[in-house]
Amino acid sequence: MTLPRRGPWRIVFVAALVVAAVIFVIPFVWLVSASLREPGYVFSTGLLPLPFHPENYREAFQAVPLPLWLFNSAVVGTAAAVSVTLSSAWVAFGFAYFRFPGRDLLFGLVLATMMLPFAVTMIPTYLIWSELKLTDTQVPLWAGNLFGSAFYIFLLRQFLLSLPRELFEAARVDGASYPALFWRVAFPLIRPALLVVLVFEFKASWTDLVKPLIYLRDESLFTLPRGLKVVLDRFGVRRRAGLAHRARGQRHRHDPDDHRVLPRPAPLHRRHRDHGPQGLSRARSGPCGRRGRWPSGSPRPAPPWSSGSGP
Repeated sequence: MTLPRRGPWRIVFVAALVVAAVIFVIPFVWLVSASLREPGYVFSTGLLPLPFHPENYREAFQAVPLPLWLFNSAVVGTAAAVSVTLSSAWVAFGFAYFRFPGRDLLFGLVLATMMLPFAVTMIPTYLIWSELKLTDTQVPLWAGNLFGSAFYIFLLRQFLLSLPRELFEAARVDGASYPALFWRVAFPLIRPALLVVLVFEFKASWTDLVKPLIYLRDESLFTLPRGLKVVLDRFGVRRRAGLAHRARGQRHRHDPDDHRVLPRPAPLHRRHRDHGPQGLSRARSGPCGRRGRWPSGSPRPAPPWSSGSGP
């Protein structure tokens, strides 16, 4: 799509881009604003951090080792991105340059692994790392990328197929080896695709929570998503308890104009007594009989709200 050079269409086009940019930026602005508010105003709909409470960041850094978790995420993300980029590039170069019987079939099998969900290979992979005594380390978070990724292999192979084969043949005539073909000819020409793979994998590793939950137990090895899960479990219980207490308080309130009062729940010992083996039989054979019918000639008791007073 080309940008109009002049005229009203250019103004409309730029205005549409500005509106789209604002729509995508608003959630991030609200997120930063919510982090600077007092805890009771976190879920306010305004974009301004009112009441302003910047001590949230100081308290968070004092409560948990956030700098260490950030460093661990950066190390794991860099290792995962570099390893999968190089390994996938090597495999893609082999599929793009070499011609051998069964090449397309083998490449189809590589692509077929993309249809296997992570849940299928999760337990076998864990058993492998457990046999290697690497379960409580950061190695399983990135070492699996040394074997490449089917999606990145496909992406880089298609990029390599767009290069003229005469370049590689001229390098072979000059005496270049196969590793030299990759590093001196192919690698400089596919750097844009390699950069895309690097960014994609770094982002995927940075936001990954499943693998750290499976393999990491030591808090000093946690990545940022794993650490934030600990923070949510540790401090979120307190907030959920407060919300539940507030909800119970609002539930027991009643309208002063409404004279109906809900009956109070039975005490705990009475509930245990009524739900025991003997209490269950008494509850079944109460004043209504075993079949649940009210005896004929006996007056029914009035509902608790008819008198206008509670029990």
